Amino acid sequence: MRARNQFRAGQQFGAGANCSEGYFVLDGRVSVTVDDSELTVGPDGFVLVPRGTAHTFGNASQHEARLLVIHAPAMDAYFAGLHELWNRGEAPTPDEERELMARFGMEPA
Repeated sequence: MRARNQFRAGQQFGAGANCSEGYFVLDGRVSVTVDDSELTVGPDGFVLVPRGTAHTFGNASQHEARLLVIHAPAMDAYFAGLHELWNRGEAPTPDEERELMARFGMEPA
């Protein structure tokens, strides 16, 4: 599955996933918190988050950021559901996003 993720300045995401995740920063600066360690990663930087580890990530600058997110094992069904939520007539509610995350073993940060 191919997805493009761009996020605005200050926007934050979080989860405790049932898979390992890798973040490769393409543009901008991304803040990543893994357990209690905080990092700021720029273009060509990479962070690996082991399975089950509490983490968050967000845009660390006032400019748009882009990153490639890699999941192992793949979470295609989750991202297909996320795509459906965000590509309908109105933006999803936080409760709808949390319910989708829960279906795939994730907990919001």
